[in-house]
Amino acid sequence: MLAAWLPGRRAAKIPPVAAMSSVHAKAELGDADQVLSKPAGMLTDLSEVRAFVEATGVQSDAALAAGYQALDKQFQGSTADTEDVVTAIAYECSGDEEEARWVFACLDAMQVFDCEEGGRLRLEPLLRKCLSTGG
Repeated sequence: MLAAWLPGRRAAKIPPVAAMSSVHAKAELGDADQVLSKPAGMLTDLSEVRAFVEATGVQSDAALAAGYQALDKQFQGSTADTEDVVTAIAYECSGDEEEARWVFACLDAMQVFDCEEGGRLRLEPLLRKCLSTGG
C-alpha cells in the first residue's frame, strides 16, 4: 500500500509507526512529497515528537529503553552487526546475554533499526533524533 504512493521508497524500510503516520498524513495532505517532508517538521513540535516516541513502544519497558539508550551511547548513529548490538546491550545493561538477545529481538521487531548494506544495523535516524530532542 505504501509503495504505491511512495515511489522509489521501499515500504519495508519504513518503521510501522512512521508508516501509519504517513498513511494518515497522505489522507490529509494528498501529496507524497508533502508526506515525506512532514517528519522533518514534526521535530519542531515537542508534543508530536513525544507522541511518535510513545507510539513506537521503545520506552514502554525499562529493559527496552535501557537497551536502546545503550546502543545510542555505544554506536552514536554508526552501524554494527547483530552480535555487536547484543554485546553492547549486555555490557551496558544487565550483563546477561539471554536478556540482551530478548531486548534486541524486541527492538528489531519494533523496527528501530535500519538494515544497511551487508546486514549491518543502524538505529533508525528519525526515532533517534526524536529521542535525542526529549521525546
